[in-house]
Amino acid sequence: MMYYKNEYNNCSKNKVFDNCLLLKLSIKNMKKSVKDYTIYFLTLVLGVAIFYMFNSLDSQEAMLQVSRVNT
Repeated sequence: MMYYKNEYNNCSKNKVFDNCLLLKLSIKNMKKSVKDYTIYFLTLVLGVAIFYMFNSLDSQEAMLQVSRVNT
């Protein structure tokens, strides 16, 4: 088997180099998909913030007084 002179020459001989290529490939794919996953992450953060906002309104003294006045 003849190997050509390029950066992938030791690919089948050296397992560390194979792992390095896989690491580079996975990092490259992560950089590409950051744009896709950013909207999901921001939506999750917004949902959690709204959840805690409504939970904190329940325990606020001012909101308890408003509910007493209305009943």
